[in-house]
Amino acid sequence: MVSFGEAIKLGFNGYVKFSGRSTRAEYWWWFLFYNLVGMGASTLDRAVFPVFSLIIGLAFFLPNLAVSVRRLHDINRTGWWLFFWFLIMLGPTIIIIAGFFTAFESIWEGNWDETGSWVMLILGVALIAITSLLIFIWWIIWFVKQGDVGHNKYGLDPRGESVASVPYNSEASSVSETIVDKASDDSTLGEIHCPICNVGNRSGSKFCKQCGASLDNVN
Repeated sequence: MVSFGEAIKLGFNGYVKFSGRSTRAEYWWWFLFYNLVGMGASTLDRAVFPVFSLIIGLAFFLPNLAVSVRRLHDINRTGWWLFFWFLIMLGPTIIIIAGFFTAFESIWEGNWDETGSWVMLILGVALIAITSLLIFIWWIIWFVKQGDVGHNKYGLDPRGESVASVPYNSEASSVSETIVDKASDDSTLGEIHCPICNVGNRSGSKFCKQCGASLDNVN
C-alpha cells in the first residue's frame, strides 16, 4: 500500500500526468496532504495577507486534476467524468447568476415585488445544493472503490502483478491440477504414492496433493 510520503512523491512526480492509474491510497493520501497545506495557507491568509490560499489553489490545480483522472482510470472510467460533473454544476450556477442580476436590477429600479427574479434565484440555489450533494455522493462512491485487478485499458495495475493478470502457463496448470486432485475421491487416487508423506495420488499427477512434493520421478 502507498504510504503518505510516497503519495506526496507520486503526486508531484505526476504533476501533469493524465495517463496511467492511481490507487485509492495514493489519491486519498494526496487529498489529505492538499487539505493540510490548504489549512496552513488559510492560517497565513488571516495572519499575514490573504493571498496564500490563492497561490496554493493555483499550484495544486493540475496535480489534483491529474491524480483524480488517474483514480478514475483505476476503476476503468474516463477522466472526462470530471468535466461532466463540472457541466452538471454549471447549469444551476448560470441560473443563480441570472437570478441575481435580475433581482439586483429590480431592486435598483425600486421594484421589490418582482417575484420572478427572486424565484429564479431561489431555484438556482436549491439546484446547486441538490446537485452538489448528488455529485459528492457520486464522487465518494467511485473514489473509494477498489481499482480493477490486473491490467485494464488505462494501464497496468498500480498495486503490482496479481493472479488475474498472470498469463496461463504450465506451472499454473500444475497448481490447478493439484487442487482438483485434492478434491477428488481418495479411492481413485491410489496409483502413485508420494515418497514424502505416502499419500496416494492420481496417475500422471506432477505434485503430491497433500504436501506438494514432486512426483516426476515416482513410478
